[in-house]
Amino acid sequence: MFGNHNRSGVICTPVQIGDILVEIDGQSFSELGLCAENITADNMDCAPDVLCFSVDVAAEDGECLKSDARIICEAYAGGRKLSTQKRMLTAKDFSGREKLEIDFKKWGICDAADRITVYCEHI
Repeated sequence: MFGNHNRSGVICTPVQIGDILVEIDGQSFSELGLCAENITADNMDCAPDVLCFSVDVAAEDGECLKSDARIICEAYAGGRKLSTQKRMLTAKDFSGREKLEIDFKKWGICDAADRITVYCEHI
């Protein structure tokens, strides 16, 4: 699933959803035994200044999370960061798959955002 490299050499998967390019850092997900699936980004059904983003985070082995993790999602317009949202996944509460729903709330974000990056950090 993860095959392209960005400028820093990190494996990432770009997915174009409407006008928004979503870049998933596959290496950071793989280090935790995770993968990202069912990626959506929507500015149509949400409030005018809310960009709705969701991704399913699943364990590669189907069951467990190696350690607690923080999922970081950043919305950009051109090269300018508009908003950052973070979600925690705890190893003891993770059941093998979790749907993360992220709402980026900022004035005018629906018209400006053209890229979302997603990566994981060990906690």
